[in-house]
Amino acid sequence: MSKLVEKVKETLTPHLRHRVSVHGSMITAMWISFVILSLAYAMGLLALYMRILRLEDILRTLGSA
Repeated sequence: MSKLVEKVKETLTPHLRHRVSVHGSMITAMWISFVILSLAYAMGLLALYMRILRLEDILRTLGSA
């Protein structure tokens, strides 16, 4: 069994190294874009929440006047 494991390691290791070296930067770029888009989405939600609070405050002020 150890000869089989050795043969599989010898066969797959160069292939895996090649895939990581070729596709690693693409995966990193995808993660960075995902993080940036997530932050932009969170900032958009925060801005919407702040507008709702501001509108609520305006309506409360108009209601008390």
